[in-house]
Amino acid sequence: MSETAPTAEMANKISTDLLAWFKWNKIKLMDQDFNCMKVEKHKIKKRTKAESTEIGPTKTLKHTHPVDVIFHYIDPYLGKRIYFNTDLKSYQKKSISTTQIRTSLQSLAKTIECAKVSKEWMGRYHLNTDNYEIRALLFTYNHDNQYDKEFYKTFFHKEKGNTQKINTDSIPLAKGQQLHIIEPAIINYMQTILTDTSQLHLEGSFPEKK
Repeated sequence: MSETAPTAEMANKISTDLLAWFKWNKIKLMDQDFNCMKVEKHKIKKRTKAESTEIGPTKTLKHTHPVDVIFHYIDPYLGKRIYFNTDLKSYQKKSISTTQIRTSLQSLAKTIECAKVSKEWMGRYHLNTDNYEIRALLFTYNHDNQYDKEFYKTFFHKEKGNTQKINTDSIPLAKGQQLHIIEPAIINYMQTILTDTSQLHLEGSFPEKK
């Protein structure tokens, strides 16, 4: 089920509020597609009118990759800036399905493969640093707060008989690249941390830096 504008905006607000508290930065430019650099590899099998343009006697497929938002921070262990090409999802419980998650992960894997070599992506988001890494991030927010399943066990567990398993081999992640997931349980945990520390600040019992 597709997201409506109001529910999609919820994922944007929640991710911004939470990740800012954890000292991640956000590039203000949002919802900007960029041209695919590997069309023959990444194109979908069925061409639509929107994706195909007539050039003389032949048809050339035009393909783009979506960028909802870019978060970034300097990794204290690696000493490099990590850019997260982020897909923001806001779903009700019944819409968090195998198909939705698999499709999002496949899209993100292709997106960061192209972002790494795209002058368009670099010119738009790169913050003039030589030591950096581009990764993918799927932020899946459950806006009705009813999702109570174990996310990774539901979608990735290899136990026999689990019909919802997503085969990781179906995610076309290029060698050396990484894809992260912030799923409903992690989001709830992060919100709990934010709520608890805010309360401690109000009470004056939170350790302050001198």
